[in-house]
Amino acid sequence: MLAPSAIEAVEPSFAYVPSSASMREARLRGARLSLHPAPNLSRESLQRSLECHQSRVLLGREPALPDDPYVLTGAWLDIGAASTGDGFVVDVQADTFPDAQRVLERARRFVAGQR
Repeated sequence: MLAPSAIEAVEPSFAYVPSSASMREARLRGARLSLHPAPNLSRESLQRSLECHQSRVLLGREPALPDDPYVLTGAWLDIGAASTGDGFVVDVQADTFPDAQRVLERARRFVAGQR
């Protein structure tokens, strides 16, 4: 699932926070990746695999892929996977707006480089 070809689409990932009594404001948190289905892969195993990949890269035990959307030097990313029935959606989120922008840009370049 670390190959760019596994990704169908990249969109911004948002969190919604209250901004007034009846309004909510969208805040960019990172990238939302839609992945192709894979046989014998569960949401839990996908999420764990991506979290372990991030850990191994940050600890220097494996190299990062060019524009790796699951790793950001100097930051720990929150990775959450969900099943969509016929595939998966992975949210890769950062704590700060600048890091969220970098995550989204890297994810877009990661996919664009393979098309």
